[in-house]
Amino acid sequence: MKSANKKLFDSLALILASIGALNWGILVVLDRELINGVFKLGQDVANIIYIVIALAGIWCLFSILPKSMKKK
Repeated sequence: MKSANKKLFDSLALILASIGALNWGILVVLDRELINGVFKLGQDVANIIYIVIALAGIWCLFSILPKSMKKK
């Protein structure tokens, strides 16, 4: 059961990190923020979402990436 929860958390972290990558792309190409600009959320809410996305990216770096490197 713990393994299934970890896989779910890994998948969620990967999705959030991908959203963060898309945000950077949209910011560079369209000069708009994905969370704050497109969804019209308040700055405080957007900052919380960005923090969660950043933590998901860190999780991917230390949890998912090392596993994928070992398989090669």
